[in-house]
Amino acid sequence: MKIGWILSGGKDVAGARIQGWNMHEYLLKSGIESEIISGPEIMNTDFHFSKREINEFTNKEFDVILVQKIQSGRNFQFFLDMCKKNNIKVIYIGIDRINLDFAISCDGIITVSEYIKNQIPEEYQKKVFMVFDGFEHDGELQKKHNEFKKFKLVFTSNIVFSKFPQIEHLPKNVSLKIIGPPEKKIKKFAQKLSFNKKGKIFSDTPYDFEYILWNLNTVDKEILECDVAVIPYPDEILKENFIIRKSSNRLIMFMSYGLPVIVSPHPEYKKLIKQGENGFIANNHSEWIKYVEFLRDNPDKRKEIGQKARLTVIDKYSLKRQGSLYLNIIKKVLKM
Repeated sequence: MKIGWILSGGKDVAGARIQGWNMHEYLLKSGIESEIISGPEIMNTDFHFSKREINEFTNKEFDVILVQKIQSGRNFQFFLDMCKKNNIKVIYIGIDRINLDFAISCDGIITVSEYIKNQIPEEYQKKVFMVFDGFEHDGELQKKHNEFKKFKLVFTSNIVFSKFPQIEHLPKNVSLKIIGPPEKKIKKFAQKLSFNKKGKIFSDTPYDFEYILWNLNTVDKEILECDVAVIPYPDEILKENFIIRKSSNRLIMFMSYGLPVIVSPHPEYKKLIKQGENGFIANNHSEWIKYVEFLRDNPDKRKEIGQKARLTVIDKYSLKRQGSLYLNIIKKVLKM
C-alpha cells in the first residue's frame, strides 16, 4: 500500500502536523510506504497544482491520496479525474473548515469534530469518518506538581488578542505565560480578525505576562514549566462559527501533560471536562478568578485534578490510537 499526502502547511502548522505529518510518520514506522506530495512551510489552503504536476504525481502508483484542509483552487476536478483513471482513492480531511464541494467529490471524508461532521449532507455520511486530534508526545511527559500556593498559568494560541480574554486581573502569587505565534502570523491575524487591533499583541491587558514564541522543539518544556493551563475565549466570539468548529486539540494536549485546566464553555471542551474533577469550565469573569484562586490555594487538589485530567486522555487520544484509526479508515476506503 502506498499513501500520498497533500497538506495545507509544514510541521509548524498545527492542523497539517497533527492530521498529516504525524500520521505520515506513523505509517512509515508501521512499515507502510507514505509520501508527502505537498506540504508548504506556511499555511496554504489553495489547491495550486498544474495539470502537468497532477499527471506526474498521480502516475506514482499511489493507492490513496489524502488531501488536508484544501479550500479553493483550480484543477481539483482534474486531479479527481486523474486519480479515478489511475485507480487512486482520495480522502478529504476537514479540520476547522471544510469545502463541501471538494469533500463530497472524494471517496472518503475525515473530520475532527461532530460539528464539522454534521456539515456534510446526509446522503454522504456513509463515507464520513471522525478522527480526533491526538496529543503529540510519547505519553511519558508529565507535570511534576509542587506544593506551593503560587503558580504560573499557561495559554497557547495562534490567535492574538488586544486584551487577554476573561481573566481581568491576576490574583496574588499567580503569573501568566503566553505561548503565541511569531510576527508573520500575528500580522496575518491582525488583518483578518475584527476583534484584534492591528499591530497589538495583548497590549491592552492590564497586567504583566511573559510572551514566548511557539516553537515545536521547545513547546513541551515551556508548558511543563507552568502549573495550570487556561483556554479562554472572549464572550463575543465564543459562539462564532470559526470558534465552534475548532477541535479540542489544545485541551487534550494540556490534559495529557497532567495539567489542571480552566476553559471557556466550548462545545468540544464540555465533552471532556467533568466539572471540578478533571478541570473547570468557567462561564464568566468571576468564575475564572474563583477557579484560579482555588487551584492556587489547594496544591493537593491541583495535583489530583491534573492527574485525573491526564487519565481522561492518555490512552484514548494517543498518537498510536489516532494512527490506528487512520489506517483502518484508509483500508475501508480502499474497499469502497
